[in-house]
Amino acid sequence: MTICKFTQRADSIPIGEAGLDFHQDTADEEKNFQKELFETQINLAADLNLPLITHCRNAWDEIFDFIEAKRGPSSLSGVFHSFTGNWQTAQKALDLGFYISFSGIVTFKNAPEVQEVAKKMPLERMLIETDSPFLSPEPFRNKQNEPKNVRIIAEFLAHLRSQPINKIIGASADNAKRLFGT
Repeated sequence: MTICKFTQRADSIPIGEAGLDFHQDTADEEKNFQKELFETQINLAADLNLPLITHCRNAWDEIFDFIEAKRGPSSLSGVFHSFTGNWQTAQKALDLGFYISFSGIVTFKNAPEVQEVAKKMPLERMLIETDSPFLSPEPFRNKQNEPKNVRIIAEFLAHLRSQPINKIIGASADNAKRLFGT
């Protein structure tokens, strides 16, 4: 389990990156182990009322099942980071109160579903990230990513949504403050 600390304030420590990563050749034993860890991390986030940074690869149904099972009286919230799903999965994440964060993937030519989500989703639930050192945006794809590349992602989203870049950057910053309490 990784706990990320963004500031010195105790209320801004999210739980994550947590989730399920079911690559094509992930064995059932490994999937079960990942599920156990994810359930533990969800419980920790809910018990401590901290945001959950969620990673998902080829496991949307399982991820949503775990989150829905924990919803009950808890106020579990968080972000699906480096989002790779379609509009249907985005709607489900938004309905569960989660934010969606876009990495360099949104700039890829082979990511039309992710781009469609970025067009449709409410700005007040959008975050942008680099996922550095991975997933560099075009034109730096397959090179080491850097935090400065988040501006490229913001520019791409601004163009995609026909909105000023300052609106995208400002919304992402406001959303991060709201989610992480910073």
